[in-house]
Amino acid sequence: MVLEAGQWKWCGYRFYMEEIENLLLTLHPSYLGLSENPEIRQTLYKKFVQHPLTAEECDLFEKRRIVQSQRFQEAVRNCAMHSLLHEVPGSS
Repeated sequence: MVLEAGQWKWCGYRFYMEEIENLLLTLHPSYLGLSENPEIRQTLYKKFVQHPLTAEECDLFEKRRIVQSQRFQEAVRNCAMHSLLHEVPGSS
């Protein structure tokens, strides 16, 4: 299909990364739960999208068992923050 999520015309990635108004789309509660700060939220979402899910995680998403759970949102936030901290010089 495409090499990067933002390259696909119909992908919601650009909507989430730019948070521009779109009458057909709304920000998902799981996305909004990543952070109250839009810049941090976008960075965490970008990190999440860049790391493919395992087959088990994909199965859970398809069955909508974890997407809206508070535990899942916290796990995504923690994983992404861990990744961000290790990429920022002088933050370890």
